[in-house]
Amino acid sequence: QYQTDTSQCFITIKNVSQTLYGMISMFVLPMTIISICYTHIICFVRAAVRRARKTNALPIRKFNLVRDQG
Repeated sequence: QYQTDTSQCFITIKNVSQTLYGMISMFVLPMTIISICYTHIICFVRAAVRRARKTNALPIRKFNLVRDQG
């Protein structure tokens, strides 16, 4: 709502709950979803690294090929 008795327009907040809901839905909710996704990815990668170490995977050095020099 605008004040008409001055030359400047000021927006007044009548419903604080709608404002808080807007702030939450625009900032907090997406940040929470992004944080959950990244946490899930990090946990998945750590579990994969643990599984690779348990299976005694061959080191990468053994797969390096030497070029023929002929």
